[in-house]
Amino acid sequence: MEVFIIFLAYSTFVTILYPFYKKTRITCLLRWIGNAYLILILGFRGLEVGIDTYSYYEYYMRDLDWDEIGEYYHYMGMLYWYFSKLVSEVWGEYQIILFLTAFLNIYLINRFIVKESPYPMLSYFIYVSFGFYAVAFNLLRQYIAISFILIVLVNLIEGKKKNAWLIYVISFLVHQSVIIFFPVFLVYKCDINKKVILIYAGLCGLVLVLFKYVISIMADLFFGGAYIDFINQEGGGGITFSIYFIVLIVSLIFKKYILSNSKKNLIYIHVTCMAVLVQSTAFLFPLTSRAAYVFSLCFIAYIPILIHAIPNVYVRVISIFSLMTLGWVAYLTKFYNLAGIYPYKFFFE
Repeated sequence: MEVFIIFLAYSTFVTILYPFYKKTRITCLLRWIGNAYLILILGFRGLEVGIDTYSYYEYYMRDLDWDEIGEYYHYMGMLYWYFSKLVSEVWGEYQIILFLTAFLNIYLINRFIVKESPYPMLSYFIYVSFGFYAVAFNLLRQYIAISFILIVLVNLIEGKKKNAWLIYVISFLVHQSVIIFFPVFLVYKCDINKKVILIYAGLCGLVLVLFKYVISIMADLFFGGAYIDFINQEGGGGITFSIYFIVLIVSLIFKKYILSNSKKNLIYIHVTCMAVLVQSTAFLFPLTSRAAYVFSLCFIAYIPILIHAIPNVYVRVISIFSLMTLGWVAYLTKFYNLAGIYPYKFFFE
């Protein structure tokens, strides 16, 4: 896991120096040095790293008929399999798929960070230290879809709703779990007030009351019903829920300053509310953390936006250093001591 320590040290150093070079061309160079490093690690990993990744490899090697694959996946997310078939016909090498998906993911995430984050290298630090990058070793199809969702978010913020819908449809054709992002299209311009917060809280309570039915639907949509036997599993997702909830509270406290920078940042508060809502079910069914993850990747840009909204410059600096210290602790305690990479661990504890 030393390869990640190198990147964390790099992003820490570059973040500290950011005020001195942020208006120069070196910003792009430093960012893409980091991007290239992450792409190489992700693209040239062992084929056995990641349960989902390896299962896709088995399908790739068996060269199954499309109807067999379609039947197993309920004919959802087939765009990924067409891409896989194309790669196999052109190069005949599964490692190429891993490399191309790594490049696509990192490129889309980079575009999101460039467009949205006031502290780009801090966003990269959050991305690696808090486990968002590690999840990419496993969630092959879903991670591609979520990376597209970040660009959907950018287009909504910029008022390009037609582009947002087009990219959203593409993301859905890669992995059906992004259907959970659909409500954002309906509410992202709505003001956040006491009434709206109460509605979100009421929905949260309703979801928990109707938990068994909600999980049945989610299991069918995201997992083909395969995990329905674990419906009564206890625990899981507590730390992740706490993080989402803290981000929401901070958002409401600094709402005035967040919106003074840009009223379009309102969408991030709605995304946070939805992350809290979905993640609340993880106390009863841990795998719903995977559904909430559709929203949580937005935090790699949103948390720096929150820090940027703090009016006092000294408090901002202290917040950045505190966050980076927490990131190092999170990484060293949650990932460094693991035997190999188990991406779900952080999000389920």
